[in-house]
Amino acid sequence: MKSVKQFRYYGVNDENNYPAYPNYYGMLKSSNIFKDCGVISQIGIQGKPGTKFYFNGSSNSIILGDTGIFELDLKGKGFISAIRFDGASLDRYEDSDRLLIDIVYER
Repeated sequence: MKSVKQFRYYGVNDENNYPAYPNYYGMLKSSNIFKDCGVISQIGIQGKPGTKFYFNGSSNSIILGDTGIFELDLKGKGFISAIRFDGASLDRYEDSDRLLIDIVYER
C-alpha cells in the first residue's frame, strides 16, 4: 500500500521541524531521513533557490532553481532510497525559511 509523508525543516533545533528528530540537521546531511520509508516513487521538494541535494548516494548534485520547486515521478522507472543535503545549503535556512519534502512511498 502506498503512503504519503511530509518532512518539514525550518532550521537547526526549530520547534516546527517535523518529524521531531533529535538531530534533524545531521540527518539531512547524512542521507538518513528516509530510513523508515521503504521504496520512494515520487518526491516533491520546496525550498530556497540554490539548495543543493543528492539522491541515493550520488556525487552529482541537484540544485533547486529560481522557483524553489523540484518534482520527480519515478513510477515504474526507479526509486529513491536516500536524500542528502549540502550543509552550506541547509545553513541558509533561518527565520521564516522552510524546506518541505513530500514523498509517496511503499514498504
